Amino acid sequence: MKNEHFLSAALHLAKNYKHCIILNTGAVDASGPIGDDVAILAAFANNTLPSYDFHSLQIPKNEWIFGYLSYDLKNEFEQLSSNNKAFTHFPVYHFFKPQLLIRISLKGEFQVLNGNSKEFKNALEQNSNLKNEFEEQVDLEFLSETTRLHYLSTVRQIKEEIRNGNVYELNYCLNFSNNHKLDPYKTYHNICHNIPTPFSCMVKTGKDFALSASMERFIKKHKSTVYSQPIKGTTKRHGNNDKIEKEALQSDEKERAENLMIVDLVRNDLNKRAIPGSVNVDELFGVYSYPGVHQMISTVSGKFDEDVDFKQLIKDLFPMGSMTGAPKISAMQLIEKHEDFRRNLYSGSVGYIK
Repeated sequence: MKNEHFLSAALHLAKNYKHCIILNTGAVDASGPIGDDVAILAAFANNTLPSYDFHSLQIPKNEWIFGYLSYDLKNEFEQLSSNNKAFTHFPVYHFFKPQLLIRISLKGEFQVLNGNSKEFKNALEQNSNLKNEFEEQVDLEFLSETTRLHYLSTVRQIKEEIRNGNVYELNYCLNFSNNHKLDPYKTYHNICHNIPTPFSCMVKTGKDFALSASMERFIKKHKSTVYSQPIKGTTKRHGNNDKIEKEALQSDEKERAENLMIVDLVRNDLNKRAIPGSVNVDELFGVYSYPGVHQMISTVSGKFDEDVDFKQLIKDLFPMGSMTGAPKISAMQLIEKHEDFRRNLYSGSVGYIK
């Protein structure tokens, strides 16, 4: 409950800044062997890092940098395009140095790592009942932009692509929309309260918001090691027979095959620049439980030179294979062909460099 109060204070502060990223683990210790002692990281700024394209982006040394990478960044790395209808309009990438940066530990202790600590303390003191301010119950019905008939026809076409050997696995997505005007601050508070996940986030850039309840880590670099934790394999969690459900998921042949394909893809991506012989599968087919679902998560790691260039690492690994399929380039070409919306920030990645 204390961390929920910290989150409410951070959301209150976000209203005063043009750019904000709040990363919330929900105190969920289910992210495998490389979890962190962090409940919340909240970064706020009014200015962004200047750049004309990703390749010219300058990442300051010894600074905290927060930002995101849109799925469409793939077009700068490969001969790919994104010409489908866009429903959101986030920039291809976005980075900023926080004017105010707050870290909340799993134990409920807070640190102001950058900026004026009085600003956050005042938000805590002056808004002792912020939880009620952000509570909101809204009944929403999201409608697909794709008809059922078109969806089924597309699935048949993708199966034919697989039979013809054009792709082994494809992550086919649909876009759903709703015209209800949500309060993004209240909505994100309720997401964190009702469905805590280890990698949820709120992104604010000007008047645009992205809210996510993700469970997946794309990459984490710690000293000379880069980790990736792809998720493939999901089953509903009923709450009264976890052991049976988790065992059923872990032994499911189809889910294991999907997971293994993406593990191999990640291994290949890491091997592009990793120290030879250092890429390792630390955990294969691990099953972790969250409110509502069990997920099959594998952990892959590789050793790199400590000063490996961030942009080169992203070029080698982005976007995450679990959101494309395998082989990655063929899968992305077929995604563009068969999906009827532009993914934009969806299937991208939100995070930080410290």
